[in-house]
Amino acid sequence: MNEDPWSLAIAGATMREAESGRWPEHAWLLRQSVQTRPYRAMLLSVMDVAAGASIADVGAGTGALTLDLLGHAPGCRVVALDLDAVALEILGRIAASLGVADRVEARSAPAQLTGLPSGQFDWTVCRYLLQHVPDPGEVVREMARITRPGGRVALMDVDDGIDLAYPPYPQPVKDLYAAVGASQGQSGGDRQVGRKLHRLLVDAGLARPVVVFCPHIQAGVVRDPGARAALLERITRNRPQVVAGGLMTPQAFDEALEALRADLDSDRFVMTGEFLAMAWR
Repeated sequence: MNEDPWSLAIAGATMREAESGRWPEHAWLLRQSVQTRPYRAMLLSVMDVAAGASIADVGAGTGALTLDLLGHAPGCRVVALDLDAVALEILGRIAASLGVADRVEARSAPAQLTGLPSGQFDWTVCRYLLQHVPDPGEVVREMARITRPGGRVALMDVDDGIDLAYPPYPQPVKDLYAAVGASQGQSGGDRQVGRKLHRLLVDAGLARPVVVFCPHIQAGVVRDPGARAALLERITRNRPQVVAGGLMTPQAFDEALEALRADLDSDRFVMTGEFLAMAWR
């Protein structure tokens, strides 16, 4: 993968924070954001964000998308919103290390009640947020409110229904993925929100919605140690919720995790992906 200097600088600064030991609860998220940067680049390539644009990143977390946007649209300014004050502190540190702290404003606020003025932003975006909230429509309506007339709202999220694998996964691995998705549903999330993004935009009163599917394709053995570690860490972090929700016993989870670990050596074609949906205010 050929990457531009800005993307490489973000990856380096992000990994330094992940490995610093300062953020034990967020290090996994930082490592994952480095692994998923090619997919963000693919999404940004179909978003014509103009230089100097004003942008709200709703559910910004540690700022993976915020930082990408700062390089993608020179001179743009981003308001990064999240309830996680520690994640925003990490974003501030990375932005400062890259020399762009003056173009980022971090605010701790709920996605459905940002407290921002109406009609303020050229773009209002969120990525991997709607799968976690009990009422995505409420969030999208708030995003529409703070976007200026003629501006755009962009929603980026996953859909577990888009999962092609050949040869098929072993049954324990299928059971593990299903349990993790069901656990998110038990807590009010939705791992199939991707197919609903178009309707969410329409219901928020936005015009001319466009939907793009960005595939993630693995062909062969998963050789990248970073990709392996990020996947296993993400799944492992769901163990308490899966067990507490009665979706798997501790023993079944651990056995399925070992099956997944072994399965990463399989020569397999896999396609998953995420949806980008955009519409005009």
